[in-house]
Amino acid sequence: MALIESNFLGGDRLNVGCVPSKAIIRTARLYAEMRDADNVGAQVPGSIGIGFATVMQRMLRIQARLSRADSAQRLMEAGVDVYFGEAQFTGPDVVEVDGDLLRFKKALIATGARSLTPPIPGLAEAGYLTNENVFNLTECPPRLLVIGGGPLGCELAQAFCRFGSHVIIAQDDPMFLPKEERDAAQVLSNSMARDGVEIHLNTTVVAVRSEGTQKTVDLVCAGDKFSVSVDEVLAGIGRTPNVEGMNLEAAGVRYNTQDFIENNPWQSVAIAAGVGFLIGIIVARR
Repeated sequence: MALIESNFLGGDRLNVGCVPSKAIIRTARLYAEMRDADNVGAQVPGSIGIGFATVMQRMLRIQARLSRADSAQRLMEAGVDVYFGEAQFTGPDVVEVDGDLLRFKKALIATGARSLTPPIPGLAEAGYLTNENVFNLTECPPRLLVIGGGPLGCELAQAFCRFGSHVIIAQDDPMFLPKEERDAAQVLSNSMARDGVEIHLNTTVVAVRSEGTQKTVDLVCAGDKFSVSVDEVLAGIGRTPNVEGMNLEAAGVRYNTQDFIENNPWQSVAIAAGVGFLIGIIVARR
């Protein structure tokens, strides 16, 4: 058994997904509960200080502890050959990684997905955050615009608001969580509003530009255009599969960048791309 990984072991879940997000959400919830202590008959603490750097350090400690289960050493002790590098198929039963050719009987592609780059004029030039770099922050942005009302956008909008940011969230649909139950989406919307998130539904971000140390964002709602000034922009509008660069054609795998990969149960290559929480390419040798 061999495993090929191009980045960090543990995948999205450990490095840029569930683990870091839920770690900071837990702390944000605690801050909110302390502020609302009188709602349950308790006394609100006299001073509630927020140490954002300490919050992020705790997150890193949790990641480090959990990473032991996904370490290369542990995998090798279990009999897995671990290769770090970019994998490319050279045939229906051969994959290459940094000059090494691995021949397999069965292969599982589990390369996951990455954040979509929003086609918003000026956004790339101004710079923006995604789930892949937002957890690298060491200071809480005083003003944060969140683009997108899906799970990522909503959970981080609420968390950063509870940490003290003035958070603006822009969602181009009439409701958050468009794939979920309407009642659940309304509960979430009400909760964010109580926390102080500035909510703009049916609103589209049309341009971003840098002005000194801040970013000015143009938005349109019902034909009316307005602008907001923020320190950071977080984009959470969706994901796209990691399918490029592997030469999947050589393995006879059909795919596209919108609908992921077409899985054929009779192929020697099984597909889990787009799941986002699996790691690497697992190659079972003959």
